[in-house]
Amino acid sequence: MGKIRKFLPNIIVTIMLVVGVGLLSYPTVSDFINELHSSKSIGSYVENTENLSKEQKDKMLKEAREYNKELLYKNNRYHLNQEEKNRYNSILDVTDTGIMGYMEIPKLNIYIPIYHGVDEGTLQIAAGHIPGSSLPVGGESTHSLISGHTGLPSAKLLTDMDQLKEGDIFLIYVLDEVLAYKVNQIKTVLPSEVDSLDIEQGKDYVTLVTCTPYGVNSHRLLVQGERTEYNGPRQDINDVIRKTNMKLIVILVVGVTGIVCLVLAYLMKRRRR
Repeated sequence: MGKIRKFLPNIIVTIMLVVGVGLLSYPTVSDFINELHSSKSIGSYVENTENLSKEQKDKMLKEAREYNKELLYKNNRYHLNQEEKNRYNSILDVTDTGIMGYMEIPKLNIYIPIYHGVDEGTLQIAAGHIPGSSLPVGGESTHSLISGHTGLPSAKLLTDMDQLKEGDIFLIYVLDEVLAYKVNQIKTVLPSEVDSLDIEQGKDYVTLVTCTPYGVNSHRLLVQGERTEYNGPRQDINDVIRKTNMKLIVILVVGVTGIVCLVLAYLMKRRRR
């Protein structure tokens, strides 16, 4: 019992150091874990897509484009009944998990899955497609809305979206399609101001939507991109996964090393007393 009392202060301090370092590193580690989850989800999507025949892919794209054409003549298109929700959720659902594609924002080094719908569970880990807007397969008279959170302590997601400028490019990957969009408009609006989200005849738009400012979320930041040609390389998602794994390993090694060094420094200081 006496020995335990002797080492009790050291044990308590060690626990406090571990907890303290853990709390400080939580946002960084949690973000990288979310990155790892996202890249693996994208990797699974790509693998499943590669296993589809050309006929299957063409059929899925045709169905999505027909769905988009129907939206042009639909009133209250953002208010889906259960039958419409079931149909919406079935289109482009390659993996039966709700993922319909993924997005890359080269300037921000972001790769993020795009899921059907914008329920809170989805937006905690990925981006969501807003039901009632055009599915992100491109084409004239389409306007797809992609929503994502900013400022979460557990995941970066679209936190840096406010760094985008007019002329920047973002990419949407759906099946074998790589659709490039050049930012042509950035607006901050109230949630009720939705005129700029309408479908325009002959135009091919994708708008990224997030809450702003951080912590207040009283407005919406809208970053609109117009379809443009893209001749750049297609990023190998396996390279993204490997890089994410390496970053996570480095963070864990640095964190553990830091804790060990702090504990050793504390113990050496006590011995000198």
